[in-house]
This record gives sequence, C-alpha cells and structure tokens, in this order.
Amino acid sequence: MTMFRPISQRGLACIALLAASATQATELTDGSAPNANMRYVAASMQRDAMHDQALLVLLSLPVGQRWWGQIGGGQMSNTQDAVARQSGVLSGGMGYVGDTWQASLTASHRSDGSRFRQTDWSGVLDWRGDRFGAGIDGSYRDAKLTGSATTPTALGGGTDVAATQRVKGGGIGAHGSLQATEAFTVYAAAMRYHYQVTTLQGGSAAGMSTPALARALQSTPSFVSRDETTLSRSGKLGASYRFAAVTLSGELVADGVLNVPGTVRTTQLRAAVAMAPRWTVTPVVGHTQSETYGGVVFGGLALAHAW
Repeated sequence: MTMFRPISQRGLACIALLAASATQATELTDGSAPNANMRYVAASMQRDAMHDQALLVLLSLPVGQRWWGQIGGGQMSNTQDAVARQSGVLSGGMGYVGDTWQASLTASHRSDGSRFRQTDWSGVLDWRGDRFGAGIDGSYRDAKLTGSATTPTALGGGTDVAATQRVKGGGIGAHGSLQATEAFTVYAAAMRYHYQVTTLQGGSAAGMSTPALARALQSTPSFVSRDETTLSRSGKLGASYRFAAVTLSGELVADGVLNVPGTVRTTQLRAAVAMAPRWTVTPVVGHTQSETYGGVVFGGLALAHAW
C-alpha cells in the first residue's frame, strides 16, 4: 500500500478522500512502471449538518514511466454568518516517481465570481522504505474576499462600506507512516502556517475590524469546508487496517485557526471497499468540534476506478 497522497498532505478534505479511495483501487492496476498506480478517475461528495457541501472529480494519468499528471474540478458550497457562498474549484498537478522517493507539485483555485477567490499551491517530497515512509510538505495561499462592513458614524449609528480582505502566506510541515504489520499501518502529519491578513475598508487599511469577512476567510467548524479555512497549525494522527476487500481507517485531526482561540478537533472514519475489480467505494463519517463555534457531523462517499 503506497503512502503517497498525490494532491496534498495538508488535509484538503475532499481531494484527500479521493486519493485515499483511489489508493486501494490502483493497486489492482497491471503494469511494472513505477507510476502504473497513478491511472485512475475518482469522484466524491461530502456534506455536513450545516449544509456545507463539496462535490469533486479527479482524473490521474501516468506519463511515460515515472511522471504523472492530474486534473480535477467541482464545487464547494458553504454558509458563513448566514451568507451562502458557492465556489467553483479547479485543480491540477504533476509529479515524479523515483526508485525510493516521489515528488509532486499541485495547485487548486477556487472562485465565486468577483466576491471570492483562493489559489493554493502544494509541494510534497516523499521517501519510502519497505515499512517506513517520511516526507516534507510545503504550501502557499493567496486568497481575497470582497464584501461590506459596518462602520460607526458620528451620530452613533453605522453605515455599510465596501471591504476587501486578503490572505497571503504559506506553511511547512512533515509527515510519516509506519507499516507495523502486513495489514496495519499508522501515520501522522503536522503543519505550521504563517499568513499575512490585510483588510481594506473604504479604500484604507482597517486591520481586523471586519468580523464578517474575517470569519468567512478564517474560521469554520466544519471539516467539509476546511480547504477554505486559514489555519495557523494542524496535526493529524491516523491508522488503517486492511482486510481482504476492505480497508478501515480512522483519523484524529487537530487544527488551530488564525486569530481564533482554541482548537478545532475532527474525528473521521472511512472504509475503502473493493466492490469489483478496479472499483473502490469509500464511505466516510466524522465529527468536527470547535471550542469557539461548536460542533457538526459530516459524511461523504467517494467512488474510484483504476485501469
């Protein structure tokens, strides 16, 4: 079982689910090329009790003997402060598979017209042994949200003015896995992020004085919309056990959200089920608990086909 996750190690919720589902399916692929298991197509859906929803598809193809390329797309829907937002998602990436190492560079772009856009870059470098794997992760984000904010007036009331919030910066981290037995694997990852947040209100800098915009770009109690959250740190601990046709996995994820006190903790369980040769179905259920905003349950389903 390969430990490589071609899109990201940062926990990009739905894309990570796609990759996890495809991992078991691609092991059925014939071929001796090092990149033979990178030929698959996958689709996933995730939804939580607050009606946040993600629909994504991903196509991965080997190129030559060692290179591979991926392209994906879909839609994210979420609600912050009772304001619904629908973001179109486009992603692409490429990578190289060495004898004992792998490298990838991927990008993901989200946009909701002129109101919101976010571009994430992710680079992963992996080293692999017979039972142990380790790697380094890097990321960069450029995001912008346009809306309105209420400012006080001389008479004690308030007026709405145009406001724009920008988030720029990146993160660095590490991950590792240990195959304790032929069937049991444990893995962990950690990231630290450094972002610069700028808010322009009425054409001038306003710091963090626009709470609605700040919440929309920086905090969420849902794992489904985690890809649009500005984190300060993250950690993951997981384990998987493989049966004949099913691989069960459980993960604990702890996130720190920028400028929000407390920790957001997520527990999720998934089962990658080999339904037929080269087909894998993966249901997932989980719960996210934010010390600031409360908790929410979520679920999802992914389908992957390798050939």
